[in-house]
Amino acid sequence: MELGSLANELDRLLDVDAYAAVDPAMNGLQVGDSGANIEHVVGAVDAAIETIDKAGEVGGDLLLVHHGLFWGEQHRLTGLRFDRIDSLLDNNLALYAVHLPLDGHHTLGNAAVIADHLGLTDRQPFPTETTPIGLLGEVDIDVKNLIDTVASAIDRDVSFLRTLGPEPASVAKIAIVTGSGTDYIETAAEIGADVLITGEPKQAAFHAADDIGLPVILAGHYATETGGIRALLEHIGAQELETTFIDVPTGL
Repeated sequence: MELGSLANELDRLLDVDAYAAVDPAMNGLQVGDSGANIEHVVGAVDAAIETIDKAGEVGGDLLLVHHGLFWGEQHRLTGLRFDRIDSLLDNNLALYAVHLPLDGHHTLGNAAVIADHLGLTDRQPFPTETTPIGLLGEVDIDVKNLIDTVASAIDRDVSFLRTLGPEPASVAKIAIVTGSGTDYIETAAEIGADVLITGEPKQAAFHAADDIGLPVILAGHYATETGGIRALLEHIGAQELETTFIDVPTGL
């Protein structure tokens, strides 16, 4: 498949244009010749030298990531950014990055994959000022099994998870904002969520969860953002393209 055709298809599928005004990431094709032929797509969460080199080792033509190389305004190609571009070129790899559109996609997104595992029903976009970045849904789950189920959803040991705020007395509605979502603790409480599932903590989140009285499950930034890339690779693989996922956990 031609790289430009695949990139355009992903842009449409993920509604990349809808996030242009709100996402600091430059979503879409970041590095590569749009006319190149693509046979093997490699997915990873981060465009780091380790994932780039591993993608080259397995014979990838395109590296598909959640966290790309270009954010905000244009940058000089020096230092670490140059080193990563240099590694892409050495490995003859194109780079496609998709950030917030992958957090918020209703079926292939990071939150959607976790919601599938939890069995969330009556789903709706997590309300933000602009575009969706997560999900809110109903759930039928024993509160005693909640942590185990979340750990299973992100394929991590229970000991990896952390919690903030009070222990939930019951759970009927769950909000999911993957990655760095603790800024939305107050919003989650206002819309009636019994629990917020997100990724990494911030200092202010400790007191926010406690003061508001909302249980928060911290399942790791990286761990909550592997599902969307895996789901995208499965979608791409249905088009008879070879796919490989590279797992490089950060522990964060």
